[in-house]
Amino acid sequence: MNLEFGKNLKKLRRERDMTQDELAQALNLSVQAISRYETGAAYPDIEMLPVIAGYFGTTVDALLGVSSEMREKRKDEYLTQLRLLTDRRDRLALLRRQRAEFPEAWDVVSDMMNEMTYLPECADEMRQIAEDAMRHCDEPVWRENILLFYLKSEPDDGRALTFIEKWSSRYDVRKTANLRYRYMCRGDRDRLRRISQKILRDNLISSLLSLTERSGTAEHAIADCRQVLDFIGGLSGNRDPVLPDMWTDARLRCMLSLSDHLFACGNGEEGFGVLESAVCLLENFFALPNRTVLTYGTEKLDCLSAKTGREVYYRITEFTGMIAESMMMNLVYETPAGDADTAGNTVRDMEGFERDMVFARHTYDLLRTASRDGFARVKSDQRYRALLERVKAVTSLENNSNLLYLMRAAAARDDEWIRGKNWVCALLVKDTGAYIVFDDDGDIRDKFARMKRENNTAVMRIAAAEVGGWLIPPPDVIVRNLIALDPDNADAEVLLDDGRGGTLTGRLSGN
Repeated sequence: MNLEFGKNLKKLRRERDMTQDELAQALNLSVQAISRYETGAAYPDIEMLPVIAGYFGTTVDALLGVSSEMREKRKDEYLTQLRLLTDRRDRLALLRRQRAEFPEAWDVVSDMMNEMTYLPECADEMRQIAEDAMRHCDEPVWRENILLFYLKSEPDDGRALTFIEKWSSRYDVRKTANLRYRYMCRGDRDRLRRISQKILRDNLISSLLSLTERSGTAEHAIADCRQVLDFIGGLSGNRDPVLPDMWTDARLRCMLSLSDHLFACGNGEEGFGVLESAVCLLENFFALPNRTVLTYGTEKLDCLSAKTGREVYYRITEFTGMIAESMMMNLVYETPAGDADTAGNTVRDMEGFERDMVFARHTYDLLRTASRDGFARVKSDQRYRALLERVKAVTSLENNSNLLYLMRAAAARDDEWIRGKNWVCALLVKDTGAYIVFDDDGDIRDKFARMKRENNTAVMRIAAAEVGGWLIPPPDVIVRNLIALDPDNADAEVLLDDGRGGTLTGRLSGN
């Protein structure tokens, strides 16, 4: 905790012309506690900090004397330490210290809850945190994360049901449910039908995938996976396991489960056959041209179709800014009236529907970690390694075609991130992703400082592009910072346009 707390508390008390005894009575504390706080001999419990800050009409950060710059620096330091820890108890201990310093950082609380879901001895602490979040957290993302982590880990069904009863509304307040209610009340049958079919589709896929989880023996799980794949094939009319449609994500996940179960039963040949089909399906799906129209292939869901959109997945945190990580495919729902514009550049999302996003990285991480029993048995097999490399080629920015897609998409942007900039640059770090640097002095300083703090100083590939135009040699300011970061970066590969629609590669030291 920042040592300015005692000085700030004393200053705030004197500004109100209060004695220590009067403040102690107002906060329901002892006068000895107030005295020890002000001298720095003791600090309040974490729950008391927001109470004190609220009483004086200030923030916890201001009470602790934490500036915004100091706060960001300290959070970066915590993140760096966290990345070095693998034991969950050690990670939780560090997160507890971070929360003590930043009690209003609900993202830290969410991370704590995530670690505690794997530690049964933390059940009482989780219950207290969940109750506290429901009362005080007004950030929907972190509030929902904390709620879901708690419900996932609560061992006592009675407590979980009581919690749900206490904090849930009697109405379903999801966007789709509210729109369904509106259309039903207004007699808008066309829109009601589309919304109802989307809800049916989501529930159907969720139910089908739940059947692929192992229940009982691996032999039973194999039978369940085969039944699900057969059902999807019959419903969609698509019996080709490698032909993409709007069931692709469900079909892919089911095939991965099936291959894992087959490996676990010692049926390696069939397991590799299914895994080969899964990888082919993934490759074919991500090879679809942008705005390819897909359907569910069944008249029962005939309102639902989507256009594809290949994009780069960005990991965005307050610690690292925006890092391009891997490829994803958007499925944007269309309505019969939701055609593309005249240029064919945009599609409309159906009212109330989030886009479906299929991340190639999920499949890669599943196979790379080989954490499932079956995959663990064959992870050293050359065939498995070859399939893993094919999946990596789909998802990874270490694949030149993916990095080029990233740069050309970034250079073609027309939004606040790019407006007024002359160039954008990607600095690829192995197994991390690409730091995206804009033509902005502040962004350049920030990105290189973060790379140094995070020990991501060895850049393996560089691509730069004019805004709205071609790939270009890395700007001098980037080159200087790269060499200062690590002299070996002079050997980094550079991607360039050859002027005829093709690509050249060279070394930074040769540009």
